[in-house]
Amino acid sequence: MEAAPRLVAQVVCAMLTVPIFGGCTAQLAGGVTEEEREATEFGDPEVNDGTYSTFTNIPDGTQVEVCKTSVGLNNRSGPGSGYMVLRVLPNGTRAFTISRSGSWYKLDLSGGVEGWSYGSYLCIVNGSEPSPSPSPSPSPSPSGGFDVSRDGIINTCQAFVGFSYWWGGAKFPNPWDNPQSKPKGKCYSATSSGHSGTYGADCSGFVGKVWHLPNALPFPSNKHPYSTYNYYNGSTYWSSISRGNAQRADGMVYRGSSGGHILIYEKGDPWGQAWTYEARGCSWGVVHNLRTISSSYRARKRDNV
Repeated sequence: MEAAPRLVAQVVCAMLTVPIFGGCTAQLAGGVTEEEREATEFGDPEVNDGTYSTFTNIPDGTQVEVCKTSVGLNNRSGPGSGYMVLRVLPNGTRAFTISRSGSWYKLDLSGGVEGWSYGSYLCIVNGSEPSPSPSPSPSPSPSGGFDVSRDGIINTCQAFVGFSYWWGGAKFPNPWDNPQSKPKGKCYSATSSGHSGTYGADCSGFVGKVWHLPNALPFPSNKHPYSTYNYYNGSTYWSSISRGNAQRADGMVYRGSSGGHILIYEKGDPWGQAWTYEARGCSWGVVHNLRTISSSYRARKRDNV
């Protein structure tokens, strides 16, 4: 059954200079919107304060996992805290090391997704020995109207309404396997440890699944290859379009200094009130709602639809 829609007041998305958490409906103290608080994608500070053990010589090709973070591990475009955050990796995320620069390691997250992370939050997987990076799993063939088409994308969105928000997560039952009969999970906070249950996703993880992006499949695997940075700046399996030409199943993304947010547009005014599907935040989960899309958002079209 589809979750009841919410009519949401217009929000104004401002630029911030510090990472914060929360949701998206109204203005908070200090001029900070709830949308900005929820959408942050910044992880733990990259400062070796003696709290964590830094591995200074992890061989290339070693399997490691993110460990000992309270929020998550930044995965950046280069070896230093001045480089752009591409995504945030929750505790337990596994990857293979490619190379090292000082205390920073270039990681292969599978499927050609790479980035640099601070070594203090990386633990060697027990029994791991250097080996080639794993190949991505083959994507299953969607069935029952869940395919790479505008109707297929919207059908997939509908299948996941009601599931929980999972910061850094992206895992759902197959949309053709009666997902509404499965446990939805529960969000306690927008942090890597703030979720319980098997299924859920954050905003960018949700879009990767419903857009059927190859590196995000299969649905029941917790694969989260793209962040709002990628959707805003990249064009891997999508392209920029004029916002006024947005059609059902297109994406709307914004990216600010505090992080970003992305949603799936269904119908309505692409410059005003519209029906959308989105993993809105911890208080909402995955919803189908009528909301105002602020002018900070840019439109994106999934390739081949």
